[in-house]
Amino acid sequence: MLLINGKYQNQVVTGVQRVAHELSGGLPYGHIQVAGDGLKGHFYEQFILPFKLSRNDLLISFCNTGPIFHRNQVVYIHDVAVLEHPEWFSKSFRLLYRVMLPLLARRCKTIVTVSEYSKEKICQLLSVPASKVHVIENGVSDRFAAEEGGDYELSYGLEKKKYILSVSSMDPRKNMVSVIQAWEASGLHQAGYKLVFAGGGNASFSNANDNKAQDCSSIIYTGYVEDDVLVNLYQQAAGFVYMSLYEGFGLPVLEAMKAGVPVLASNTTSLAEVVGDYGLSCDPLDIKEITNLMNELPYQEDGFVSKAKLYADSFSWNKAVDKLQALLKEVE
Repeated sequence: MLLINGKYQNQVVTGVQRVAHELSGGLPYGHIQVAGDGLKGHFYEQFILPFKLSRNDLLISFCNTGPIFHRNQVVYIHDVAVLEHPEWFSKSFRLLYRVMLPLLARRCKTIVTVSEYSKEKICQLLSVPASKVHVIENGVSDRFAAEEGGDYELSYGLEKKKYILSVSSMDPRKNMVSVIQAWEASGLHQAGYKLVFAGGGNASFSNANDNKAQDCSSIIYTGYVEDDVLVNLYQQAAGFVYMSLYEGFGLPVLEAMKAGVPVLASNTTSLAEVVGDYGLSCDPLDIKEITNLMNELPYQEDGFVSKAKLYADSFSWNKAVDKLQALLKEVE
């Protein structure tokens, strides 16, 4: 029987949880049971879930972890940032993953990841053959597409097309510091624009709040926002900036493109692969270049933005589900 590790259902929806919800919702319900009973955390996953499964049950775990004691398992490992940059994470988180990820990678039947960059790093750092790791790129929901003539009421005192948006958790690798320094050097806030950071904190990250600017009236932190508010923020932004130091995929840049918003992203890790020629890009530590390109964001030509939107349209969750189903048939 095919089952899904349902631990993500008890978690706040950020990147990996969004992938889990989108993919599990697209699989045929007649063949799926969600393996989860409301208990949170790794204890349930490692010490309760395995004993609810038979040896023949094929389990899908979408969010970087799964029960080590169940070998008949397809595991999504979105990235191995915790192994490459342990300094970004809390001590307990990095100790857990240093032990869990190598064991899980060796014992599971197959690994799915979301970019060629992540595949390369998984093979390198977890010592698994390339044949065991399959790339299935994420999709982008149609709900991010801007509605023609839509008139929405914005929260946080924002004006339509008068702010630059960044969507990320309060995670050191998201590199909010560079964005803030570039913003303070740019002319946009003097022209009446705001810089909006949408996203919450997470105990897994170290020194998350160190990213925040303490005194800047043109910078707004919304904290975690629900999907309807997030879609609204995307659709009415004048530009989107994402200077992350490390990404396994970088879904927010495609969400912004889908919403018809010009994108400025860093050229590191998987982002160069995902953004391609459809957004502005630069070194995430080059403050001068970030500043110059950020100043250009609200003035990008419609043709450039339209091409980026068509590109984002090519990433669909239906396509990702089809690829996953094909893979499951191979490993069953």
